[in-house]
Amino acid sequence: LKKQISVKRAFLISFIAVGGFCLIGYLMPRTVNSFSPPDEESKLAQLYKKSGASEGQIAQFLPVYLLNLQKARIGIFKKDAIRSFIFISLAALILYLFITRKITKEILFAGLGFLFVVDLWPIASRYLNGDNFVNKAQFESSYALTRADQEILKDKSLDYRVLNLSVSPFMDGTTSYHHKSIGGYHGAKLKKYDELISFHLVREIEVFSKGIGKVSDDSTLSVLTSQLPVINMLNTKYIIYPGREDAIAIPNSRADGNAWFIKTLKTVKDADAEIISLYNLDTRNEAVIQQKFRQSFPAVTDYSDNGKIVLKSYKPNDLVYEAQVDDKGFAVFSEIYYPDGWNAYMDGNLMEYYCVNYLLRGMEVPAGKHLIEFKFEPVIYQKGNAIALIGSILVLISVFGALAFALKNRELTV
Repeated sequence: LKKQISVKRAFLISFIAVGGFCLIGYLMPRTVNSFSPPDEESKLAQLYKKSGASEGQIAQFLPVYLLNLQKARIGIFKKDAIRSFIFISLAALILYLFITRKITKEILFAGLGFLFVVDLWPIASRYLNGDNFVNKAQFESSYALTRADQEILKDKSLDYRVLNLSVSPFMDGTTSYHHKSIGGYHGAKLKKYDELISFHLVREIEVFSKGIGKVSDDSTLSVLTSQLPVINMLNTKYIIYPGREDAIAIPNSRADGNAWFIKTLKTVKDADAEIISLYNLDTRNEAVIQQKFRQSFPAVTDYSDNGKIVLKSYKPNDLVYEAQVDDKGFAVFSEIYYPDGWNAYMDGNLMEYYCVNYLLRGMEVPAGKHLIEFKFEPVIYQKGNAIALIGSILVLISVFGALAFALKNRELTV
C-alpha cells in the first residue's frame, strides 16, 4: 500500500511541477517573464534618434509601441503555455491509464507517438509549409548559367574567386550560387571587409571599368589588372563584365593565387596606416603588418621567396597547403584573418599566424618542405555541441526512465 501511495504521489508531484508551471505561465505570465529587456527602451530611443526622430516624437510614440510589443509577446507566451499544459495533461493521462492497467503497452506507445506528432507538426509547419514551397525548376531558373558562368566553370582549380561587374557587385546574391564571389550582400558583413570595399574595391572597380575599353590584347589587359592590388590579393581569377549581348568572363592573370611567398614584410603603426598602405603595395612581393603583431616574432624584413606553396585540399572549414622554401620565408594566404576559431597547424603542430594586408593571413615558414593546415575549430561551437549532446542524453534518459518506471509499477493499482 505504501508503495502504491508513493507511486501515486511521485506521479502527482511530477504532473503538478511541470503542468503547474505552464498553467501559472498562462494565468500569470508576468510572474515568469518581464517581456521587456531592461535596456530595450534606451536602445530603441537611440535607434529612433539616428533615424531623425525628435525627442517629442520619441516620447509620444515609444511608450505606446513598447506597450503593444509587450502585449504581443505576452499573447504568444500564453498561447504556447496553455498549449504545453494541454499536451502535458494528455501525456500524463495516458501514463496514468497505463500504470493503472487500463491500457496496454502498445496503446501507450501509440498514444504518446500520436501526441508527439500532433505537438511537432504545427510548429514545423510554421517554417516548412505549402506557402513557402518553391518549385525546383522555378528556383533554379533564377540562377541559370550565363555564357560567362559556363566559361569560368571550366576551370577546375580548387579555389579561386570571381568579381561580377554585370550586376551591382556588393548588392548581389546570385553570383555566389555558382562561384566564390568577392562581392555579395549580407546584413552581418564583416566590418573589416566592408572597410576594404569602401577604401579600395570600389576605387579599383572604377579603375578597371574605365580602362577595359582601351584593352586590345593580353598585354594591355595585364597592365590594367596590375593596377588592382587588392582585387589581386583576394585571388580574383575572373572578372565578369557586361558585353554587348551577354556578360563575358575576363581572366585575370595578375591574381596572386591561394597563397604565395613574399620578399619584403613592411611594418606600420596601426590599422589606419595598414589600410592606407594598400594603395601602393606590390601585393605579390610585399606584405604589410601592424606593429602589435611584430612583437610575436623577430623583426625580419626580407624573406626568401624562392619557393612555392600549393593548395592541396579545400573545404570551407579545412584548408591544406604544401609548402617548399629554400630559406626562411613568409607566406601570405588569400583567406580572411579570423583568429576566433581558425587555427593554423604546420606539420601537425599548432602555429601562430598574423593579420597582414589588413585582412589576410600571414605566417613565417622555416626552410624545407611543410604541410600547413588551417582548421575552423571555434570553442563556442564545440561547447554548444557538447551542451546539446548532454541535453539530448538527459532527455533520452528522462523518457526511457519514465517508461521504465511505468513498466515496473504497472502491476500496482492506485
